[in-house]
Amino acid sequence: MNVRRPLFPGSMSGAAKLAGAIVLATGFASIVSGCTVELRHNYEGHCGDGYLDIDAGEQCEPSLLSSWENACQEAYGDAATGGACDASTCQLLLSSDDCPTCGDGLVNQAAEDCDGAPEIECPGKGSVTCDAHCKHVLSCDSCGNGIVEPDLGEECDPSAGCDQDDDCEDDETCDIHTHTCIGEIGVSPLIACSSVKSLADSKDFDTKPYVSGAINPSSCTDQCLWVRTSCGFCGDSYLDKTYSDYGPGGGYIPIAAEACDSDNVPASLEESFCQEHCARGSSELTFGCRYRCNDRCTSLLPPEDEPPQPEVRHEMFECCLASGTSCSFNNPVLPCCWAIENPGAGTGCDPDNAEDGSVIGYFCRSL
Repeated sequence: MNVRRPLFPGSMSGAAKLAGAIVLATGFASIVSGCTVELRHNYEGHCGDGYLDIDAGEQCEPSLLSSWENACQEAYGDAATGGACDASTCQLLLSSDDCPTCGDGLVNQAAEDCDGAPEIECPGKGSVTCDAHCKHVLSCDSCGNGIVEPDLGEECDPSAGCDQDDDCEDDETCDIHTHTCIGEIGVSPLIACSSVKSLADSKDFDTKPYVSGAINPSSCTDQCLWVRTSCGFCGDSYLDKTYSDYGPGGGYIPIAAEACDSDNVPASLEESFCQEHCARGSSELTFGCRYRCNDRCTSLLPPEDEPPQPEVRHEMFECCLASGTSCSFNNPVLPCCWAIENPGAGTGCDPDNAEDGSVIGYFCRSL
């Protein structure tokens, strides 16, 4: 049988008890101190354990993206890209090789033509400079000579083209406004934006390919580059933020952020759009509906091209009650969106029960 005995038996003298207390206190201190040293020793040696140990000298943790993903921008500015965390030391990797940026003197990004000094020279008179966006600016006599010279970074030449029909093929005519040869349809052929390199002035876009838009062949600038303001990233299902792109005269034009992109639609935009077309004065309800994002990714449109007639508006938009919206189980005004997404599986209008089991209301099931 285990017996709990007093720490200091009653038969011991006061002096003995005091001496014993001192010995015990000293022993406990040694034990605690030993534990602390051992714990600290174990605590400091686990780079890669998923925890950021600042007290142990760790600057980052490889598996914690938030501990290092913005380190290059914080060290060198928003133009910097890259960055990483050393997996063996948990120290931030912030060298120029780890954090390439326009202005570091190195051509170390796919979007850079140059960085500081130009990488090409004019074959004759003129000069090439490197601008603040690390793009070549050609001031060669060749730009404007009527010959497109890709080796010099030219995409076009404002003097290239036709002056008369004899300069074109037999089945083409010369458009005197754009100085381009056009076919029977009478429209200058457009250049797909997906075939040209992005010149967008943002680290999030400079290596991202265009997916939408077309370039008018008459938009060649005096830098022998195509204007990009008709190009965009609408259609890649990613909501792009505001950026600037290469415009007329070689300047950069602000491009508005996308409101939607394909099936990527913010919940607030969807709710306001469906509320506008489905409410019928029932502002206390929340609706879902069909829609489509326009081809510029700036707003939502009805699901069909033709404007709806009032009597078939709800049918065309397939208006429904959104998740969590109050519904009537016996006679719903509109179906729950869950029922439309899960045909034949029920109404999706479920009871909400009180603690005593009584039904206090019906609400649409979550998608």
